Amino acid sequence: MSFKAGNIILPLLLVLTIAGFFFVKAVVRRTFTEAQTEVEAGVQDRLDPFSSKYSLSRQMGAIDTWITFTNQRFNYKITHPRYWNKLESREYPGAEDLYEAALSSDVKLSVIVQKNFVEAKEAEKIKTLEGTFIFFENAADSKAAYIKKNKLYYIIRLQENDYFGSETEFRGTFFNVLKRFEFLD
Repeated sequence: MSFKAGNIILPLLLVLTIAGFFFVKAVVRRTFTEAQTEVEAGVQDRLDPFSSKYSLSRQMGAIDTWITFTNQRFNYKITHPRYWNKLESREYPGAEDLYEAALSSDVKLSVIVQKNFVEAKEAEKIKTLEGTFIFFENAADSKAAYIKKNKLYYIIRLQENDYFGSETEFRGTFFNVLKRFEFLD
């Protein structure tokens, strides 16, 4: 029996080609799986209400760094992120007083003090050290609640324009603002 060079080399090339194909396929599959795992982890981070890794709102800073605005005339103080700047005073229909702080057009916090307000009938209640807030607005871009004291309504509204990383983060920030609202007396 005689062996020719082609009889050995061709089957060997065929075996090496097939092995190379399976090797490349395994490497690509592993690389894709690793990349997919990273993407899935990123999505989970984005959905985690305690993660601000991918959201603009991480610029709010830790709560203990927030600043407090005090209104001596209407006896309250409210705390918010230091980077939200106090806006110039303006007239607000029916309001005795208006305080606003904002970060450009991304987010705006308002405290409106007024004598008259149509109270919500069936609404979620939020208990804080100062009393019970009535949650009357729960839109995707706006949250609002009020508390009544000494015949005045204190309405706190937080509005946003794609600032928060998630609805949970937005709602959590609103609750943190409410929890830090205090009456001076």
